[in-house]
Amino acid sequence: MTSQQQNSEPKPERLLNGAYIHSVDPKGRIIIPQFFREQISDSFVIGVNTAQDAIAVYPFDVWKERIDFLGELVKKNRSLERVLARFSMLSYPDASYDQQGRVLIPALLRNKFLQNTQSVLVSGAYDYVRIISQEQAELEDQSFENVDILDLISRTQQEI
Repeated sequence: MTSQQQNSEPKPERLLNGAYIHSVDPKGRIIIPQFFREQISDSFVIGVNTAQDAIAVYPFDVWKERIDFLGELVKKNRSLERVLARFSMLSYPDASYDQQGRVLIPALLRNKFLQNTQSVLVSGAYDYVRIISQEQAELEDQSFENVDILDLISRTQQEI
């Protein structure tokens, strides 16, 4: 195989899977597990997920896709400008890991999503890392028990 053929092959998709419980230290730092750090690399953004219900650690290229997508939606529907503005406001592109693999969660995000929690769930969310309080994780688990997954999949397949 030539080097040109190797370069033209698609890169494997980033798949961020798994969940870990970690603590928030007194300075607001959270450990990002090594597997996630390897997938994300050193160029990342800490912000909110698209649903704006959790903290997200995005590889820069994934965050850029999200912000571009929201920008395109705003061109079609100006009322979505508030969504884009909030997503932008809650994005911190200058994030970095310390020597222990921790990231400092900006105070605004900590206050909005973690409040006084001591324990967080750090989980893969396909192409980004999602961080929620342990309390929110328990509530989400309880509400998920009421979801008929097979029915949801079936209805979604019929819509496609």
